[in-house]
Amino acid sequence: MSSSDLWQQVLSAVGVLYNDNTPKALHRQTNDWLEEFQRLPQAWEIADKLLRDSSVGLQAHYIGAITLHTKIRRDLMDLPSDACIQLRDSLLQHMLRFKKGPNWVLSRICMSIASLASQISNLWPHPVNQLLQAFGSNAETVGVLVELLSAIPEEAARSRGHLQREISRSFDDMLIESCSGVLQFLNLCAHHTNSATTTTGSGTATPGQDTTASPVQISVGLKEIFQCYLNWLRFVKIPYDIINNFPMTWAAWDVIKDTTLFSSAVDLICEIVRLSGYLVPPSEMNPMRQKVFTLSAPLISMYLQAVQAQDPDLAHGLTRIFVEIGETYSNFIAQGSPEVLPIVGVLLECSANNDEDISGMTWQHWHLLSRAICSLRSKQAQTTPQQQQIFSGCFMKLIQLLMQHMMLPPNYETLASERQEEVKHYRRYELAHSARDAVTVITFDSTIESLSQALTVTLAHHQTSSDWRPTEAVLYMLRSVARNCDMNSSTGTTLCQLLLQLPTLPKKDFLLYTAIMCVGRYSDFIAKNPQLLSTLYSFVVNNFGNKELASACALSFRHLCESAPAVVYTSVTSILQLYDAHQQLPLSKTDMEEFFMGVGFVVSTAPPPDIDNILTRLYTPAVSNVHACVAACATASHTTAPTVTTVDSAQSIPTATSPDSILALCISLHKLGCLLRYVKPQPLEGHPLPGYLIFEKIWPLLDYLLAQFASYVQIIDNVCSCIRNAVHSCGTKTAPLVHQIVHSVCSSFTKSKNSAILFTLSFIISTFAKDSSVQSPPIADFIYSIGESSRIVLTSIRTPDDFANQPDVIREFCELITQFLYYYPGVLVPSDLLPPLFEWGLPGFTLFEQQAFQALKSMYENLFLACRPPRGSTTPSTLGTHLNTLLTNTQSQLGTRFVQAMLAGVAWLQPYARVCEVRDLILSARRYDYNLFAQMCASALTVGLPKPGSGASAEVVSVPSVITEAFVRSMKVSPVESASEDAEHVLIALEDFIHSCRTL
Repeated sequence: MSSSDLWQQVLSAVGVLYNDNTPKALHRQTNDWLEEFQRLPQAWEIADKLLRDSSVGLQAHYIGAITLHTKIRRDLMDLPSDACIQLRDSLLQHMLRFKKGPNWVLSRICMSIASLASQISNLWPHPVNQLLQAFGSNAETVGVLVELLSAIPEEAARSRGHLQREISRSFDDMLIESCSGVLQFLNLCAHHTNSATTTTGSGTATPGQDTTASPVQISVGLKEIFQCYLNWLRFVKIPYDIINNFPMTWAAWDVIKDTTLFSSAVDLICEIVRLSGYLVPPSEMNPMRQKVFTLSAPLISMYLQAVQAQDPDLAHGLTRIFVEIGETYSNFIAQGSPEVLPIVGVLLECSANNDEDISGMTWQHWHLLSRAICSLRSKQAQTTPQQQQIFSGCFMKLIQLLMQHMMLPPNYETLASERQEEVKHYRRYELAHSARDAVTVITFDSTIESLSQALTVTLAHHQTSSDWRPTEAVLYMLRSVARNCDMNSSTGTTLCQLLLQLPTLPKKDFLLYTAIMCVGRYSDFIAKNPQLLSTLYSFVVNNFGNKELASACALSFRHLCESAPAVVYTSVTSILQLYDAHQQLPLSKTDMEEFFMGVGFVVSTAPPPDIDNILTRLYTPAVSNVHACVAACATASHTTAPTVTTVDSAQSIPTATSPDSILALCISLHKLGCLLRYVKPQPLEGHPLPGYLIFEKIWPLLDYLLAQFASYVQIIDNVCSCIRNAVHSCGTKTAPLVHQIVHSVCSSFTKSKNSAILFTLSFIISTFAKDSSVQSPPIADFIYSIGESSRIVLTSIRTPDDFANQPDVIREFCELITQFLYYYPGVLVPSDLLPPLFEWGLPGFTLFEQQAFQALKSMYENLFLACRPPRGSTTPSTLGTHLNTLLTNTQSQLGTRFVQAMLAGVAWLQPYARVCEVRDLILSARRYDYNLFAQMCASALTVGLPKPGSGASAEVVSVPSVITEAFVRSMKVSPVESASEDAEHVLIALEDFIHSCRTL
């Protein structure tokens, strides 16, 4: 397509894009086309022409500016050096052409210049000083220069991760050298603006105190000047002395009352406060901090006035400043000196604000302060009276404020479910955490005494009012601080009285829900005070039938059973009756698992003579339910199913067809799996494990389900879960069944390729390998069975598309192989499975799915780890000899292809975040044999790197010899003893290689 035709198409696309009547589909299609246009080489010329042609309109100007910005950030290395200089000059002309706006075009042009400057420091070594000389003395260009200077450090920070480190560091050094000139220029600009101040609160010079300069009217305001200074503070390491002595640093406090500058002043003050803590240890006082505290004192009355005037924007901005001071100086505030009292007091006022956006900002401050106080106490051995006086009252007031915030909204019951979840999330993860922080300062005893008094007050209030929310807030606070409970607390009596009040609360679901959750939270305390158990256990169990309370009951039931299983076992009859009726309880899947877990904790403490009867009572209905569901499946498929009611039996069952029947079967299997995992009674001495005997009887049923329902993912998932739970509970006692289990699940995998099966195999391997006291399962048969499953994966997943479409199978298969390499490398490495396995993973380096890619990487890492020579030796191990033979095979060229795939994946396709992961893989290969890896790199880069594609259709890009030699040379360097130094060396080499490749 000719340039003139492309020009017309771009203009047409701009017209369509900015036409309000354009249909959404066409708008999206046009936007996609313009993005593709930006990738074309012709886009450089057309974008420049769009900015030069005044007749095309502002929208076209903007498209031209944003295209140049995108091209510079992504494709600048496509241009030769002289073209980069021409581009710079052209952009500066565009900047002057649009110096009066519109700002959205001008800002993009300035960003383009800034991005260009950060990448061509070798061609433009001193851009900032040259720009100051060229445009800093002309009143008409001062405004546009401020915009450009604001963009330069920000664009440099954005580009830092994509540039070679040497270039990035060189540009950063240039910015530091230029900062004095920039700040002098900004100071002069501030002097000449109409809104410049005349004095500062600290008595220092103002930005405009240089009276020797002639008064010139310039087109830039303090807001833009502040923003420019803010960007230099954020992104350039300006020395401390320069910041402290620069007048504009302290001018922000003077202009904060100016509504037009308020937001900019707040941003600047927060950054100055942050830097003052970063540049000097926070626990030390210094002149800069003294100024911060002095200048911030008048802001306290300003905040109180804003709250009284109901000005949320003003209050929000001031809160940001106070919070920044509190977080930055938390270690200093923890010392309790008098000058910190005003800040602590106003932060309490901010925490009391009913606006969540305001009060929510303060919680992190209280967390940091509580940690600093506790750290200081541990060093001082005891708290000074001054600290005790300041912080005990402060954090006790914070507890009261938190209870107010914990109170649910008046209309909570009618709120949308999404908003209800937001409220619950805020209480659990913000308010509750802050409450626990406060308790670490004022002690758990003081908190319980306070809550006891608060509960008495709210219950008295509830008698005259129907408002249950204050009482619920006290209970939620009681629940929140449970983790701080001291089992030897002097307030044990008070806490016992509090807990015994819970069953007597008004019968309101929200109250009872929180009360029941409190029982679960304090289960350990209840276990140490058995006089509480009967009452509170009955309180929990009696509310199981309430749908609104069932989840709280299940969780608290589990905690009580876990904390005091032997005591609860005295009520085993009632527990078994509750179990018999559990299908009628309104329990979700998660709640059911909690309930079964509680039953398991108690039953597992049963004396051996009672075990058989209890297990029969638990398992018989569970297995019968599975058979009943299978019978329902048979009915749905119009076939005849056998009648089965005992634990032992497993007869032929037809395949299910009804979705409802499948769901019911999955639920029944889930319950069976919960029993297998959580019911773990101990045997009589010399007798087999009861759990294993049960599993042995159930296994034929699970075996048959694996065969008959292989194509049903949900059913196989639950069957595999039952197997894993049995192995988890019985461990290596399941050895007699392992061969059958492995054979059956692998056979099922041949029909379904279900990732749950691979996960189950991995779990079995790790379980047996970790227990050295027993003989491992027959590994030869084991690897044969797994090998059959492996060959299915190896033959069915071959292309990058196959890898992308089945990340779960990839993940679990790689984890399975990793487990084998870790525990049984001597079996897998010499086997005939290794060569196809090694080759199979190569297309996976294009995987974007994070977990699957990490599993693949881990597989190769563990292979290199398993084959490393012994520490201190350079002679290959026996396994290393096998791997060397594989990697150096001239026919398969697996070593060369491995490096090609790995480097091509990260060079062309993968996001920059993957660089560290590929670095780790390179490190493992180098530690195996760095000379061999360097040879593999040389061979791979000599051939070239394949571009994205499939198989033979992939285009191979030649890598220039200078890039190849630099990378291979860095790989030939012997790994150093320091792992961090070696990782840094490889990362730098890899980053430079990727950057060079992306310019090809």
